Amino acid sequence: MSVIVSYVSDFIISNIFLYSIFLTFYLMYVFYQINIFYFLFISVFISYISTLHVITKHSCDFISPLLELSFQTPPTIHFEEPSDEKTIYIFSPHGFMPVGIVWLLGQEPFKRKTYLLVSKHLLHYWFAKWVLLLRGRIMEISKENIEWCLNNGYSVMISLGGIREMVLERPIEARPDDFCLYTGHEKIFEIAKSKKVSITPILCDGQQNLHVNPINYITHTMYKYIKYPIPFIFTNNYGFPISNRVPFVFYISKSIKNCTKTQLYDTYKEVCENKIKKNIFLIDKK
Repeated sequence: MSVIVSYVSDFIISNIFLYSIFLTFYLMYVFYQINIFYFLFISVFISYISTLHVITKHSCDFISPLLELSFQTPPTIHFEEPSDEKTIYIFSPHGFMPVGIVWLLGQEPFKRKTYLLVSKHLLHYWFAKWVLLLRGRIMEISKENIEWCLNNGYSVMISLGGIREMVLERPIEARPDDFCLYTGHEKIFEIAKSKKVSITPILCDGQQNLHVNPINYITHTMYKYIKYPIPFIFTNNYGFPISNRVPFVFYISKSIKNCTKTQLYDTYKEVCENKIKKNIFLIDKK
């Protein structure tokens, strides 16, 4: 009940200026008989802006609980060495649907000072696009956007494997809960070095087997030829259109200055061997 009251009060109090504009146009309509079309247009526009303001302001409050419905238990975050300095967070694995990275963006210390950079492919799906827009601080991944974030004092979070890791053909010997990471991307290390910022590895246990794509061979083939990951199906291990509801645990390692690709994946290997006790496969082929 208190949450509803806070939403309603915010809707009214924080938009006094917008409603004053509404009142001004209403008086102009009454006393000067301005065209009714313009009056209705301004009214709808102001109502839209007011509603959008409340939704975006409180989005983190209701998107995180919705995402948690996919998890077996509330996620756990382990920090090796928390830091307030701006950094480039590299999240792995991408998984088939990376809900873990979207959930993590709404938690402290990422909630206020971190931008999530995503592939342009993801922004083409209207549902994913609006979920990300409601989450806030989402940009298409590019060198220019990364540099803009860092220059303005924000940290950056990316899933380095990206679409290639999503459609990756897993090795035959890999179990469903093993990590299979695509290691072909290298430009981010050059950007971090040129901007003199550290790289912070994040490994999420649970993301790798949250969903399954039964037609991944078709998806992989289509991406290979048209560079677009279609078609695809989200299912659990038994073919039902739901998640596997596995527990999520985030392992956030300490920041690495002048990080190289070798150092990053050595850190992932160490976490897998010493903390998670699962196998990790590094794949460089396209």
